[in-house]
Amino acid sequence: LLSRFGMDIAFCDLSHSKPVWRGNFRLQRRQLPQPVGAIGMLYYYNGEISHSDSRARESFGNRKGFSLIEVIVVIGILAIAGMVAIPNMIDWRHGMRLRAAVNEVRGDLETARARAIKENAQVNVEFVPADGRYRLTCLDAAGSTVLIKEQSLPPGLRFAVDHPDYTFDGSSHKASFSSRGTAQSGTLVLENEKEKTASITVNFLGRIEVRN
Repeated sequence: LLSRFGMDIAFCDLSHSKPVWRGNFRLQRRQLPQPVGAIGMLYYYNGEISHSDSRARESFGNRKGFSLIEVIVVIGILAIAGMVAIPNMIDWRHGMRLRAAVNEVRGDLETARARAIKENAQVNVEFVPADGRYRLTCLDAAGSTVLIKEQSLPPGLRFAVDHPDYTFDGSSHKASFSSRGTAQSGTLVLENEKEKTASITVNFLGRIEVRN
């Protein structure tokens, strides 16, 4: 490309390293100190560099970053969201732990009932509130106590013997299942650190229900 400004005419083709002659014009390549981008053609005249495409200058000049105020606002929003979400997540975690423990105790009570019917013997589920644990036992043919299973509650959970719905204290904290599947009725209450409770009720027929 040629440009006439009443001065030296220069040809900026970086792919040539030697002067090029065309017609009556002597075209000369001059080394540029640094490429100014890949958009548009470059002209060299009077010691200055200009873009043939003005949009190239705009694309480089319009680039903006984040201001300090914008960064502070975003951090504030994230902090508020964290303050709201974290307590809810903690409560949800405690609730999940309570439900998991209740389901496990219920499963062990059902196991005790099934074992009593199968073995044609009485099976007891003895609760130890002071230690936060319980165990399944039965009597063998010789009348000796046989331990079937012993389990502890997860950390942060306890047997709420002081809850008004807890009724196994009148039976020495024990649920007994006979060989016919019937049981000594009562209600067991579990409580977590947030004072949320869930109860397990065993009726006379040996049916087990969970109430949150």
